[in-house]
Amino acid sequence: MTRKLTLIILLNLFCVCVAMAQGTAFTYQGRLLDGAVPATANYDFEFRLFDAKIGGTQAGATVQKLNVAVASGIFTVTLDFGNQFPGADRVLDISVRTAGGDVFTPLNPRQLITSAPHSIRSLNSATADTTTKLALLGTLRWDLLKSQSTFSTGTGPFGVAFDGTNIWVTNYGSNTVTKRQASDGALQGEFNVGSGPQGVAFDGANIWVANSGSDTVTKLRASDGACVNGTCTVSVGTVPFGVAFDGANIWVTNSGSANVMKLRASDGFVLGTFSVGAGPSGIAFDGANMWVANISSNNVTKLRASDGVNFGAFTTGTGPYGVAFDGANIWVTNYGSNNVTKRLAVDGTLQGTFTTGIQPVGVVFDGANIWVTNYGSNAVVKLRASDGSYLDSLAVGTRPQGVVFDGTNIWVANSGSNNVTRLSAGF
Repeated sequence: MTRKLTLIILLNLFCVCVAMAQGTAFTYQGRLLDGAVPATANYDFEFRLFDAKIGGTQAGATVQKLNVAVASGIFTVTLDFGNQFPGADRVLDISVRTAGGDVFTPLNPRQLITSAPHSIRSLNSATADTTTKLALLGTLRWDLLKSQSTFSTGTGPFGVAFDGTNIWVTNYGSNTVTKRQASDGALQGEFNVGSGPQGVAFDGANIWVANSGSDTVTKLRASDGACVNGTCTVSVGTVPFGVAFDGANIWVTNSGSANVMKLRASDGFVLGTFSVGAGPSGIAFDGANMWVANISSNNVTKLRASDGVNFGAFTTGTGPYGVAFDGANIWVTNYGSNNVTKRLAVDGTLQGTFTTGIQPVGVVFDGANIWVTNYGSNAVVKLRASDGSYLDSLAVGTRPQGVVFDGTNIWVANSGSNNVTRLSAGF
């Protein structure tokens, strides 16, 4: 393997057990980068358990997981090293190769396993937890069974992005972006951008913001919110709306001029302008192509990312708004028809249309499920990505818009209540 593969964050680690007995298996979820881009392919993994971050002694056998699907960087595996958690620290040594490849490449550093697999709980404490949960179910307090926190933003939060450590929120009404630490919501700063900021994306080092009121995009260094090389803004088309990163370039939808622009991420140089449908809004990258939702044409346009070649438009519902890629399919929210369209990314074949809440706008994939914000019903809906089955719904703030997954939690920008909601992806 010659490409640089990096495990950038431990996303989720928890014990799979039942109330009456402690199990040794646990679920590990990680995020894999291929260079600066979230990996999307099948990979083989080897996992080893050690008692130290460097050197140390291996505990238990090597666990191999082959042909694991990685979608938008996210992968999930179940590991079982046996009874190897006495309470002392344990770390995972992970190696990876492309599926069926020859040589495994170590991923550094080793990943510290958090306390969940170490926990050996008494029958009494497990019973108490179960009793509490049953009591909440009995009173129909579903809200208390689901982990949720709310953090303030500027006025009219619209778009939201994750930079690997922090959440960035565009504030349409106050012409700023808010930066909060994903782990605990701690405020990291608020930074001025252009007028009417909407879409936002992370390019591996910088944050890009589409300013609908000033026909520009703003580029800020993610580490400190400063301008990069003294240049903060790049002029684009009319009423820029959505923004996405393809691993090397930034793509901006210009809803007022019915086109998208491709900018070199290093310096903002315009590499091309490509016509799409009317009122382009959301945009997503599938690893090779850009998909653009055209809100006034009721379709999505597929463009080859390398050169902008147009592969055609595919029908959606009414008022397509947001777009997400699940590793195989493109999902489009249809604001006017209260549903989402699922199409196969390789050729656009329709895979289904699924009902959501009222006026769906934002959409994101969490590695297994699709999350949709519903502007008109103040809720997010969770659908199983494999078949579109409805899994759950949760009330959030007023007029939710953008949504992003940070590897553990879902973040929702609530444009009507000037805050973001963080909720557990596992609810």
